[in-house]
Amino acid sequence: MLRRASVFGHRSAISSPGFRGTRPASSARRSWAAWSSPAPATSSFPSGRRRGRRRSAARRPRDLTSAGWPARALVDRDTLPRTDREFVARLARDTWRGLEALTDRDNHLPIDNVRFGGTSVFKAEARVGDYTNVTSVGLRLIALVAASELELVPRAEAARRVRELLATLDGLETYRGFFYNYYDTTSRERTSNFLSFVDSSWLTAGLMVVRTTFPELGEPCSRIIAAQDYRFFYDAARRRMSHGYYVHLASQSRYHYGTLYAESRLGSLIAIGKGDVPEEHWFAMARTF
Repeated sequence: MLRRASVFGHRSAISSPGFRGTRPASSARRSWAAWSSPAPATSSFPSGRRRGRRRSAARRPRDLTSAGWPARALVDRDTLPRTDREFVARLARDTWRGLEALTDRDNHLPIDNVRFGGTSVFKAEARVGDYTNVTSVGLRLIALVAASELELVPRAEAARRVRELLATLDGLETYRGFFYNYYDTTSRERTSNFLSFVDSSWLTAGLMVVRTTFPELGEPCSRIIAAQDYRFFYDAARRRMSHGYYVHLASQSRYHYGTLYAESRLGSLIAIGKGDVPEEHWFAMARTF
């Protein structure tokens, strides 16, 4: 049985509408196969508690492998850093190694997810998704900035990689300035008919972070951002943003983002800041606790 883990911990682990399957790590054209000593996987999972009931972990042992934890320790505890600062720095380096390994070498697109088999994260049983998600691209841009600021890669090298990724974006099919939700990382063909409001927002956010950090890359980032008019997703009658738009149906999604306390507010803030939608949109969203 395969377990799927999104590279950026995003909900896009849901299959792409045009998903074309996975490839064994041994045959994928990425450096995943070169990642010779994987670090322990981390995962979040429900506490197992329900209102009015308490479950004892001692009486009901949890199967941690099904939650994404390795079946055995992959690193000797004695080799781990001694201080919190050193440990966080080690975690950052290992995380960066993972993100680098799961990036297409030719087209520079991040891999959306990896499927693990068996009871651990052995490479021989892993399958690498052949597609990327727009959110993953935006977070890849942010990760490159973070890697530069943490001195995991030289600034010039990070800027070069960003430039290469922006060149790939220039060659991808778009609709009214927005990128489709999924693309094949090898052929660069779109594998979705859907334009997602939230995923587009993460890409725009990544572009904004890049142009702030690398002013020399500001022009191409600003050009992409300017071409994206978020009014396209705005429902003036409800004063809320639609989930997205189905290009093949020429139809907007019938669902809307109505709660402020969700990741969708990132896109709302961007849309208002660009002047694409009125400020009243921000106050039309429900505020629940």
